[in-house]
Amino acid sequence: MLTPTEWHQRFKFQVRWTQQLRRFLLTEAIPQMPNRALEVGCGTGAVINDFHQSGTLPTHVHLVGLDIRFDFLQLAQKQKVTLACANAYSLPFPDATFDLVYCHYLLLWLKYPLPALMEMHRVTRSGGWVIAMAEPDYAHRIDYPPVLSELGKLQRQSLIQQGANPDIGAMLAGLFIQAGFQNIKTGLLGGEWDIPQDEETWRAEWRVLEADLQELVSKEKLQEYRKQDASAWKSGERILFVPTFYAIGQIPC
Repeated sequence: MLTPTEWHQRFKFQVRWTQQLRRFLLTEAIPQMPNRALEVGCGTGAVINDFHQSGTLPTHVHLVGLDIRFDFLQLAQKQKVTLACANAYSLPFPDATFDLVYCHYLLLWLKYPLPALMEMHRVTRSGGWVIAMAEPDYAHRIDYPPVLSELGKLQRQSLIQQGANPDIGAMLAGLFIQAGFQNIKTGLLGGEWDIPQDEETWRAEWRVLEADLQELVSKEKLQEYRKQDASAWKSGERILFVPTFYAIGQIPC
């Protein structure tokens, strides 16, 4: 099981992967910057920290972060942000409180994503926006060379055993329709690889893989996969692509 600090490292790498997409969603996909924004499932504050460092959200924006895990919020306290410990199914805010509500790699961990989206709808003002910034589709993950294709299948199995829905990305459009949003737009994060991959990133990803797969694969088999993966990255052959979807919807006026 990962510690909060290890989860924070995982979140930071996810934030790096989706940085350009988040900037597009906040600066081009919505017509104006919000005055009040809420991140549902803010975790350790990795997205919030990136917003502060990059200036994607101006300093005048009142940003609130919410998560069910208090130990995550203790790490998020380092950011200049209002924090709340609560779950996504019962947001502790009045109707129409925020101009923007967003989440990032959250819905895959929710057993019932639709009620959570409906809560996000409720606390967003008329004409405001709700954004699911990144949700994966492991059912269509691409691994190359073929000898590494089993890794994707094992990680998908592990996520299911952890209670996640690793195929949630392809469901976003339907969920946003059911939740009552209008002017819905959905899309896919593009794939791009550094050859050879950054060593720190590779090691961090393997720490996640080893944590996810330790109950499914022997240590010997994991080491074999690790060596094959390292060799493929070194040779320039390695492709690892998890289709990652976003969806944005507006509250009817």
